[in-house]
Amino acid sequence: MTLNSKKTPKTPLAGWIRESTKPIDFDSIFCPFSGNASIPRVFKSLGKEVITSDALLTYSQTALAFIENDNTRLDAFEAESLVGPNDHIMQQLEGIVAAYGLPPVFGEWLDKCHANLDRIDHEYKKALATTVISKVISFVMEYGDDRKSRLSEEDWISTFHYYVLAVNENVFSTDKSCIAHQQDSYKLVPEIIADAMYFYLYSPDGITKLRPTERLSELFNRYCFEKELDYTLETLIKSGPGTKSLDAEQYLANLAIFLEASDHIPNWFIATNSAMVPGVDSVVKLISEYRKNTKLLSKEIVFSANYSRTEHFIVALA
Repeated sequence: MTLNSKKTPKTPLAGWIRESTKPIDFDSIFCPFSGNASIPRVFKSLGKEVITSDALLTYSQTALAFIENDNTRLDAFEAESLVGPNDHIMQQLEGIVAAYGLPPVFGEWLDKCHANLDRIDHEYKKALATTVISKVISFVMEYGDDRKSRLSEEDWISTFHYYVLAVNENVFSTDKSCIAHQQDSYKLVPEIIADAMYFYLYSPDGITKLRPTERLSELFNRYCFEKELDYTLETLIKSGPGTKSLDAEQYLANLAIFLEASDHIPNWFIATNSAMVPGVDSVVKLISEYRKNTKLLSKEIVFSANYSRTEHFIVALA
């Protein structure tokens, strides 16, 4: 059986997950495989102590910017310095972006931005800056190949300024301490002390097969060449969740390994969708082996005018 690796944008799920977990009593939550941190931000907004982890540098930086960071923002001077001139630019991404359908001048701009990151010596400000650039990459990658090839610096500069404002607006403070880890979630989870855990079922393709947008963002953040990134991804997660699953049986076995390691966390919230293999019934059956109080919620979620899908939310309580 071939596994479906199609990823789901999580933002439309936020309201549903927020309302579904509100009646449940928990003060702290661990969010492994945190991705773009949209759902961890929901839990932070509810006043929970949030702990995230992701092996990818791009996503761990996003969590650092939005989850661990409480009140630090990029000011106008820092934003301008990030896209300002620099006489010490390495021509690295300039030679890579063509493989992603983007003009070399965009790669040159990314090289300049990366060189200018050295001008920012604050951990959270640097995380905000890299998050802005990752969002610009995501934006330009959404265009078709013909439109990408005709992009000009004016296009991504205006997008950059928009995301500086948007990212700053998403920074907020609570009275709870939150932490963002860059680490294999399976290795980290035995050390976690939390009342609950949330994650969206990870891709069966594993961490080595990234979407083009994810891959280009990771190349920017790690500032390495393609083969170096391949090697890094292969060594980040060597076993268990995050490795490639050849079939549903292997995927469930890897998930069981993670759930076993997470058994000390009382309450589990796990999301998936109708397109994922293994099917939701198999996942619920597995989770029920660890948590007898397991409930499946399902809802048709509209992601765009032309696309909707049944999403599943599994609530498993101790």
